[in-house]
Order: sequence, then C-alpha cells, then structure tokens
Amino acid sequence: MAKVFPTDREPEYDSEQRVLAALRDLDDDWHVFHNIKWQALRRGRQGDGETDFAVFHPTRGIVVIEAKGGEIVLEGRDYRRLLADGRLKAITNPFDQAAACKRHLSEFLAASVPGLGNGPRVGHAVAFPQGRVVSHMGPQGPREIIIDAGDLADIAATMERITTHWDPPTELDAEQLEMIERLLLPSVRVRRVLADQVADASRAIIELTEEQFEVLDGLSGNRQALITGGAGTGKTVLAAERVRRLADLSPDARVLFVCFNRPLGDALAAEFADRPNVVAENFHRLVRNTLAEAGVPFPSEVTAEWWAHDAVEQFPDAAAKLDFEVDAVVVDEGQDFRSMWWDALRLVMRDPDDGWFYVFADAQQAVYVDDWSPPFEGNVATWRLTKNCRNTDEIASKVASLFGAEVRTLGVSGPKPKFHVVKGRDGLAPRLAERIGALLDEGIGTDQIQVLSSSRRLIDDLRAALADAVGGEPNALTDATDDRPSGGGARTDCQGIDGPGGGEPVGDSLVSCGPVGGGPVGDGLSGDGPSGDTARPESTTEPTVDVRDIAMETIQRFKGLEAPVVLVVLADDLDDDDLALAYTGFSRATTMLEVFGTAASMRTVHWDVAQRP
Repeated sequence: MAKVFPTDREPEYDSEQRVLAALRDLDDDWHVFHNIKWQALRRGRQGDGETDFAVFHPTRGIVVIEAKGGEIVLEGRDYRRLLADGRLKAITNPFDQAAACKRHLSEFLAASVPGLGNGPRVGHAVAFPQGRVVSHMGPQGPREIIIDAGDLADIAATMERITTHWDPPTELDAEQLEMIERLLLPSVRVRRVLADQVADASRAIIELTEEQFEVLDGLSGNRQALITGGAGTGKTVLAAERVRRLADLSPDARVLFVCFNRPLGDALAAEFADRPNVVAENFHRLVRNTLAEAGVPFPSEVTAEWWAHDAVEQFPDAAAKLDFEVDAVVVDEGQDFRSMWWDALRLVMRDPDDGWFYVFADAQQAVYVDDWSPPFEGNVATWRLTKNCRNTDEIASKVASLFGAEVRTLGVSGPKPKFHVVKGRDGLAPRLAERIGALLDEGIGTDQIQVLSSSRRLIDDLRAALADAVGGEPNALTDATDDRPSGGGARTDCQGIDGPGGGEPVGDSLVSCGPVGGGPVGDGLSGDGPSGDTARPESTTEPTVDVRDIAMETIQRFKGLEAPVVLVVLADDLDDDDLALAYTGFSRATTMLEVFGTAASMRTVHWDVAQRP
C-alpha cells in the first residue's frame, strides 16, 4: 500500500476522493501527496504552486495529477463541464494546469532538495474519475497521460504507462524522499515562547491606577500623610509622583526624597537628576555625605550601631552647618526607618511642624526594624493602597499566600510561578544555571532576569559555585558579613550605607552581585514538574549557556526595585521568621517568578496555598 500524506484529512471533492482511493493501492514504494501547496521562485519572483496530487517513486520519478470531476466536454480548444441543468460551464484547460504545476514543482524541488539543483524531471497527468475517455484529447492530452474511471481499476498499470511516457525519470534516494516529505508537509509547532508572554504581561501592567490618582488628589490637601500598601501596590511610583508635584509648586521649594536601600536610592537619584530642587538619596548615603562635607570625623572603627545611632544624631547639626534645609520630606520604604531617624529628618525641615512630610510603607516588608511604628502622633491623613498593580495575577496570588492577604489586581495574566525543589545547596548552582539556560532559549534577555536570595552567604556561595562550574573566578566581594536577618539573630542596618573613614564602602558592597566569571552554563531544559508548578528535584545536565551577565542580589538590597523575571533562591534553613523576606523577594517579579529551595522551604513559604484574585 502506498504511503499517503497527509494522513489526517481526506480530499474535499468526490472526484479527488476516487483518485486517492485508487492511488492507495499502489505498492509501498510510492509516496502520494494530495492537496499540496507551496511557494517558490518563478522567473526570479515568488509565486504559489499547488496540485491535486504529487506522486513520487524512487525509480519511476515524479508525476503530478490534476483531477476533474463530472462530465467534461472538449470543443476545439475550449473545455466545459456539463451541469445538472444541461448548461455547459467553461473551465480552465486541465492539461495547462497540470503542465504549469509540474514546472512550479520542479523549480521548488530544485531550490530545496540537494541533488536536484538542475530541476528534476516531473511528469503530469489529468484524471477524469467519473467518466470514460476513448481517445486522446488534442495535442496536449495524449491518451498516455489520461486517467479515467476504467484506469483507476488497475492503477499500477496506469502509473507504469504514465511514467514510461515521461521517461527517463528522475530517480530519488531515501534521503531525498524524506526531505520532500518534510518540505511538502512540515511538522511545525507555532508556540508562544516565554519572552512573548512576559512582554504581553508587561505591556498590560500600568504604573498608576485610578485608585492611586485618587490618593494623589487627596494628598494635595494634607501636609502630613501615611500611605501604606502591600508589595506591588505602587508605593514607590506614587511617592515619586508626589515628589514631582511638590517640586513643581515652586522652584524655590526644596524636596528631600529618601529611602532605605542603596540600589533604590541610586535609581531615584538618577530619576530626579534633572530636578535641581530635589535631593533623592538613600538615607545612609545622605547622612554619610552630609557628615563628610561638614567635616565630621568618622570613628576609627565604623559599625552598624554607629550608623544607626551616633551618625544619625550628628546629622541635623551637620546639615545646619551646611545650611541644608528642605520644605518637604518624602520617605519610601518607611517600614525600615528607626524612630530616631524620623526626628533627624524633621530637624532638617524649615518648618518641622507644618512642612510636608509623607511616609510610604509596608509593614510586611519590615526586614530590619522590629515593632515598627510611623512617625506621626494624633490624627494624620492615612491611605491604604489595596490593588496590586505591579504583579500578574499569578504572582500576586503567591505573594498574598505568604500572609493570607486579600488579592486585588489589575487582572493581568502571565506565566505560572514555579518552585524548583533541590535537595540542598549543592544542587542549587547547577539547577539555577540550567534554568537560566532554558529562559535564554525561550527568548528572555539577560537584562530581564534578576536572581535574588534570602542570604548574602548563599549568594556568595552560589556565585562561586557557578564560576567554578564554568572555570572562571567569582567577583571579589569586600564585606563578608551576612545581611540576612535570620530567625532570632541580630539584624544589621548596613544595607547600602557608606562608611568607614576615607569613604570606603562598608554596606554598599553588600552583594551588587552582577556577572559571574567564566564560560557557558545551562542547557535550556525547563525542568517543569508534573503539575507545571513544581520542577523536578535534580538536574544532571552539563551547563552550556553563558550566564555571566545575569544580575544577582540579596532580597534586602533589591527591596523597592523590580524586574520582569525574578529567580528567588531560598536558604535551606528558612523559617517562619523569614516570611517577610520571601514576601519581598517574590513581589519583585512583575511578570515571571520562579523559586529554588528545599522541600522544607517550599512548605515554609506556603507555596501550595493560593489566594485567588
């Protein structure tokens, strides 16, 4: 029996169905394609080709067959079909059609199949499966290339007659026949890669919602205000917009915009670089620069405790010495500010009691200060942002599940978050590298990916392991202290601070973990588990994709920032006290979130508990 393609559909018309039924009875050396279309160059220009049937044989060559149903009448050079009501309807000369088709097919195969560069010899025939032909049909239609209803009964003899007429045939080897099959009926899956899903979700997420505009309008009539909201509710965007509006009130109005984290402070400073009446900086660098410019000596040993207390106490006097005064203070990441810092900020205001003072905060992201409280006493305007406008629905659900919070989103859908289970730290580096390779293969750019970890030491170990895996050297880090507030352990305020004497950084070196030294890592495997939500436990694939340009950072230092694709690596000793870190890390992802950790960590972060938007 002949090999027939395609196998999943039949011809639409009865005439073609009859021809195909006969061709199926040929032996298995024959390859029969029905209702085939292609595109190829014709006299230097692109053109379309199609045929009812294209028949291939290793030694008998290639024949195209044009099928015509019904009763056909030839009068002179005109072909007509007899209709049911007795009228004759003009049709295209079927022999012209078949001849043109074979030329187009020959050109297509010549350009596409090795060894057929001069154009294979292709024969043609016309089938009239619903009638009988007793003689030739003019010079174009000798009886040898006609197939009628009687010829279908002995299709093997009929095809031998047709191929003999077009002798000598173009012989085809098995490789050429296989390539022809792929060309005429390619197996192609058009799929959406992750890069497309990330791009679509990113376009759908807007910066300011109607709710936020209402808050901005409300703020305009209040000198002091507290604005709270969960991760992704747009606090930083809203705070920045409030700074712009305050700066626009008067060119003489000086606005101080401060945050806790150094990376966020750098971003805010860059955003307001063209505003001479705005000072945007993270709090510790503001204090450090002010003390240094005022000539305040630094102690021989700079500690986190000195930064948290002594330096802050000296800040107002140093600012006064420099005539540094502001009309408005806007604080982002307010949950990480200590109570005495509020006093220090008020003391640099021209009017501490009636100046503009706004605090934006999320108590659930308080990873440095226990028992945080806002800087206001008595009645003060308070807003609570409730709609997540940073994350997709799927990410927002995972973030909310950490504390059982309600989820309100913009209704933007994106890739489903995944948890990659590893047995321990030894499995993290190869599994992470493998997944990064898969993301790059899916079209995700290196500049879209941010790796975050709950532990500074884990970031160090991870970077070293990745560098070792590719034969390179990890980037040198100057501070070995762990910045992760582990359960029951001491917290450090050195995130993003500048010190000690001489201006060398002590905290701003806390893992600006960018490139990993070395060569290629990862092989592009997705590692999705059966549920599509949890990845397989281990990876045994050798790394093959370069990840040197992937940014790596601690969750603490990345707080306040965001990235389209975030890979969070959890410590294997994560406990319930670290949920705030996980909450902050997960919420940094705008459109795609994947987490790596042990099965115990997976349970700690309540991964299987979903809050629905």
